[in-house]
Amino acid sequence: STIGDLLAVLVIIMWSTLMIESWYRREWKLRLRWGMMQYQHVEVPRATFRGKYVLSTVNGLRTETYANKVLYWLKRFASICISFLCVLMVVVATVWIWSWQGEYTDMDLTHKSGIEEYFPVAIGMVNSAQILLFNTLYTRLAVILNEWEGHRLEEEYYNQLVIKRISFVVISSFYSLFYIAFVDDREAYQDNSVRLEA
Repeated sequence: STIGDLLAVLVIIMWSTLMIESWYRREWKLRLRWGMMQYQHVEVPRATFRGKYVLSTVNGLRTETYANKVLYWLKRFASICISFLCVLMVVVATVWIWSWQGEYTDMDLTHKSGIEEYFPVAIGMVNSAQILLFNTLYTRLAVILNEWEGHRLEEEYYNQLVIKRISFVVISSFYSLFYIAFVDDREAYQDNSVRLEA
């Protein structure tokens, strides 16, 4: 089965790479057809952008650019650090929630009462609520951080917002699965089939 797993992984990697490359080709063809190749040079700055006016090197017209490029990059760096702290909070919360599960499985289960049977389900529900809560709060925070960074163009603004949100939501949503699959070393998970069922 190891060779079959390896082949399946290789097929998925090849398929995803080819899919992305074919999408890039299609995107470039559409950009060329629609006249969007030099869009950033002619795109109007966002209405909330505050910068300084300089003469454009492209067409000689006055354009608004960053007042202080260093400050812009420092804000982006601070935003990345804040996002990293949020991811760290998700990791800590997930480990803490699943440690409850570990304490429950270590307890003497011979004297289980009716409510204790539902403890594993309750842990799963708490984990789901934690994921939902963190995703909702971080989505709001990502918009605030993006506004604070002060992106000049709409494209930059939305690209950074998408990167922030997707990276956080993927980690937040799938870290508990990663934790169960690779980190959790409870005795109940020593058999890989039990780990897969979890």
